[in-house]
Amino acid sequence: MRGLQRLVRDRPLAAVLATLVAGLFISMRMAIRDWPWEAVFFAQPVVVLLIWFIMAKRNLHDLGFHRWDQAVGSAPAVRDSAMGADIRSGAQRPRAFVAALVVAGLLTGISGAVFLMTGATTPMGVWLPRAAFFGALGAVVIGCLATALPEELVYRGVLVRLTENKWPLVGVILLSGALFSAAHAPNLAAQNGSATWIGLRFAELLIFGCVLAWAAVRTGSLWVPLGWHMGSNLAGVFIELVWVPQTVALWPVALTSMVLSLGVIPLVLFLERHPAKAVPVWHPRTVLPAE
Repeated sequence: MRGLQRLVRDRPLAAVLATLVAGLFISMRMAIRDWPWEAVFFAQPVVVLLIWFIMAKRNLHDLGFHRWDQAVGSAPAVRDSAMGADIRSGAQRPRAFVAALVVAGLLTGISGAVFLMTGATTPMGVWLPRAAFFGALGAVVIGCLATALPEELVYRGVLVRLTENKWPLVGVILLSGALFSAAHAPNLAAQNGSATWIGLRFAELLIFGCVLAWAAVRTGSLWVPLGWHMGSNLAGVFIELVWVPQTVALWPVALTSMVLSLGVIPLVLFLERHPAKAVPVWHPRTVLPAE
């Protein structure tokens, strides 16, 4: 009861949760009636971000894109006060986005190619690489800008930042992962897959969402979750690896996808142990001695 009262008093978080739950309910109703439920998916991030900026009065840096002189999260940071050096850890810098994008893209692309060559999966319609430029453009627009970016801003950005200092770590991670996987229910329902497929797909999305939420809390940043999500979607959409229901080896493909999602953990730990050299950076408030 007290937890519910605290939630009600935390108006920004309550508003975000209400938006996500209402969006799921409305989109499911629209999907059942064969209406364009995707409109809810595109409107929801706008509403959540308005709550973040206006009601919570937080900014873009607080969302997970931190300044060079701001070290946050539980990750170790390189600390050097000389001339205002960059004190973020290797997992908190923009280069972590590039690393996650490349690693996730390679893992997804290689596994997808193996699945296709062995007949474990079959592509939907036209195999996008054959479309060359248009396939790449579609992968960027659909896989990155239209899905990965808004989902990360909502589920690993706003939702995690509003709960990480108030909820237990396990609760923050499970809430983010559960709502993220649930948000895909209308899309899964439209695929007409089997009960086994739906269960495995939800499990894969839950694990994917949870490990990205862990990375967001661990690093205090969105660079790794955003890069990993974009890399996975980029490769997945480009080869059109929609493994269900176009899947022959359902369990092997599902388990492989789940294991690949766990690759976020060693990547974060590696980036933390190999930070870039802290080079003194001029701070605008720094007064240099006169010659």
